[in-house]
Amino acid sequence: MLKSIVNAAVNWINAGLPMICLKIVVYSCNPQQMSHEDEEILDQFNKLKVKWEDVRPKTEQPKIVYDLYLSYSNSDMQKVKEIEHLLKKEKTDIKIFSEHQELNKEQAWQTEMFDVMVTCARIVTMLSPQYLESRECLEQYNLAMCCDRQTSRSVLAPFYIETIPSLPSYMCLVQYVDVRIREGSNEKMLQNCKSFLQLITIDYTKIDNQVEDKDKEYDVFISYSHENSEKAMIVLKTLSTLNSHRIFYDRNELKAGTLWQEKLYESIDKSTCMVALLSPEYLQSAVCQEEYSLAITKHFQEGDFRLVPMCISNMEGIPQSYSKVHAVDARQDFEGTCLVVCNAINSFISMGFMNPDIFHIDQTTIDPDEILFKYREQYYQANYEKLIETREKLKTITTSATESKQENQRNEQQLESYHTDTGPNGNYQYDVGFSYGEANKKYAHFLHHVIEGRWPEVVTNFSLNKNDAAGFMESLEKSRMIITFLSSLKFLEVEELHLALFRHRGGTTGHEVIYPIQVVPPSMRPTYLKLIPCNVACYDLHWKDTIVKAQKSGQTLFDQAVLDASTDLIATGTGISSEIKLALSMAADDIISLIKHSSSVTKKATLLNIVEVKQFIEDKEQSQLGDVELDKILKSIPSDSKERVVERMKRLKLDQKLNMATIKMQAVLALSSRNNPESSESNKWKGQSKSCVIL
Repeated sequence: MLKSIVNAAVNWINAGLPMICLKIVVYSCNPQQMSHEDEEILDQFNKLKVKWEDVRPKTEQPKIVYDLYLSYSNSDMQKVKEIEHLLKKEKTDIKIFSEHQELNKEQAWQTEMFDVMVTCARIVTMLSPQYLESRECLEQYNLAMCCDRQTSRSVLAPFYIETIPSLPSYMCLVQYVDVRIREGSNEKMLQNCKSFLQLITIDYTKIDNQVEDKDKEYDVFISYSHENSEKAMIVLKTLSTLNSHRIFYDRNELKAGTLWQEKLYESIDKSTCMVALLSPEYLQSAVCQEEYSLAITKHFQEGDFRLVPMCISNMEGIPQSYSKVHAVDARQDFEGTCLVVCNAINSFISMGFMNPDIFHIDQTTIDPDEILFKYREQYYQANYEKLIETREKLKTITTSATESKQENQRNEQQLESYHTDTGPNGNYQYDVGFSYGEANKKYAHFLHHVIEGRWPEVVTNFSLNKNDAAGFMESLEKSRMIITFLSSLKFLEVEELHLALFRHRGGTTGHEVIYPIQVVPPSMRPTYLKLIPCNVACYDLHWKDTIVKAQKSGQTLFDQAVLDASTDLIATGTGISSEIKLALSMAADDIISLIKHSSSVTKKATLLNIVEVKQFIEDKEQSQLGDVELDKILKSIPSDSKERVVERMKRLKLDQKLNMATIKMQAVLALSSRNNPESSESNKWKGQSKSCVIL
């Protein structure tokens, strides 16, 4: 067993698994005195260590022998043969390894299978329901992912040959080639196979290991709904005619095997300009919303990036967050307007000139870090009192056996429904899934301990082996909520994050799928990490301020769950600050509350629109200010008039253009001026309500 574990671990590391250390623990009844069996194990390990310690992962690119490696289920043999015949017909000199390789059940690492795969330019996985049911096929898919990590090129190329009712999220994130036969016609299959064959004409032997990370990879990013593909194609052709611009158009750039979600986010970050084709379909698309949110953040934060929205069809109303940057009206003459816009973009990219009729030239800057800090601060202020109330209740809970039993029964009844909800692939196996790297392990350990202390029945994936990358990804697939730490992300944590974001966007699970936590401030790039909705950032100042106030007043902030988690952390030789403990303590309450009080959740964007957040904060600040002044004015109104005040507030609330604070103030002013025309408070506010309807 030990030999199999070590050999498999070393081979997975050589294949690209980012594992730093393999720790093998031998349990013994008497650790002070090794038994004969323990000595044999240690001796065998020392021999294996000598064998492997001088072996280093290969850095040179393997020699390409085959163009394609076909991974498939035997049940799909007929379809696979048809596709193979088509590929060979279109490209007569293509070299395909189509032999069906069996798993060697005696080996934990499939050496023969991997050695063939790395010599293939692309590994085509024939996705079907039968493929997902085969352990052998899933092992090949995981090995193909390892080949991707080991080489500097996209190796994995999924072919979607039969509709799968529920494709695992980690597979959905990889761009596939659709070769399904639709309505008895294989025309689409032929077209997509021809497009795919163009990708394997590259001389892979000349590909360098180093990937160039350009600051600006694209001149223009075209953002559109696929319902408006024809107009997006006109923009692409017009821009291409004017100049040889580097253009991101998803159907050209998202090649088979690309991690499409990550590619979209990174490509906007590395673009100079984005054209957004606004339509009702665009506003309804979660992915389009995310692209726009990224672009508008960069537009108001960076001077060298421009967002150019084009309104291409009639809409009942454009949300305020989309009207901050003026849209070019292209509804009447789209092609003519498109030519004008593309000429302006060409001038901007070539000479830096911005046509004021096309480009929204505004000196306004929006600092996303500042806005998002206020967003979290408001969330903290709204929920901190609940945290204190919870702590006070814990102090007064009696420990009598009878009451404890009653409390447990209530908890069991409340939790019964949580474990019967179905996930994307059946029942959820875990209530909470943790995604973290080595740098955040102690924070994840602490948070896990606190959640368990407050919710003993919780089931998490925390004890799973993170070195089993495929198994750990599967555990996140089967988790109701995924806690992810956004700091110091490595390759595998990025993959786990994108899986969580994908599930969060597309799910109808009745609750938030992802719960992100920031331990340290995010870097400038990638921008999307800043815009993931985050309730808790451990570096925010309000945590320290709260602790200082509590120390002065003698208030106890931490319950037994936090104290036990702190003790457990100290036992491991690590510790965290009181501010981070308080932040993670509130996060634990928040996570439990979100899961237990879940409600219907529809498809949603995973990134915040910074303009929308800014407006939300300003409205709330104005509402809080209005409430203070409202209380003052209400004191001067006779009690028999209060019902009339409430009625007028309801009537004014129908006007969606007025925020609630202004509505309340205007209703009170209307009555206050009638009941007490000389009221100083009434006269004070008369000049500040010009934008409201006067009753």
